[in-house]
Amino acid sequence: MDPLPPSVPIPMPLAEGAGRPRRFVFVLLENFSFLSFAGAIEPLRIANRMGGRELYSWRLLAEGGGSVRASNGVAFVVDGDLEELSREDTVVLCGGVDIGAATTKRVVSWLRREARRAGLVLEHVETFGADYATTLRLWRERFQAAWPRLREFGYGERFRRLWEYYLCYCETGFRDGVIDVGIYRFRRPTQG
Repeated sequence: MDPLPPSVPIPMPLAEGAGRPRRFVFVLLENFSFLSFAGAIEPLRIANRMGGRELYSWRLLAEGGGSVRASNGVAFVVDGDLEELSREDTVVLCGGVDIGAATTKRVVSWLRREARRAGLVLEHVETFGADYATTLRLWRERFQAAWPRLREFGYGERFRRLWEYYLCYCETGFRDGVIDVGIYRFRRPTQG
């Protein structure tokens, strides 16, 4: 068993000549998706552990600092407020439920300022909410078709209702744009 909680990077000395670990800055918006956040940060922690040294480090930021809640109600104490970043930082913006309300003017201004400071230009935005809605609908249909077999394994009616609710809720959220996921590609302007 680890002496530190799994969300805390394990400090390890770097191998000689390995350089500094690559730093990720997770900006957690109010009601961010815990599942998406865990899917992004856990591979970094595991890579550190498997590599026997700190390959990746991270900071958690949120508007106002202090703490921020995930969409499942879990509160996270963050490392700080929206702060000036290093040019080498990789920023991961974690949103979730009601992304429009969570993306305040201050957050957008901070993102723009940091992009300008790094000399970046927003090149492309691609969102996948509609695709996720389709995927969730297909999962729900498959879940319903497989239900007779699942019941044989001892899963009860409460389990079925909970998963159908979850899949319907997420499908509707993505379809209506209340929940979304996207890739925002920035580039450095060409010198000419």
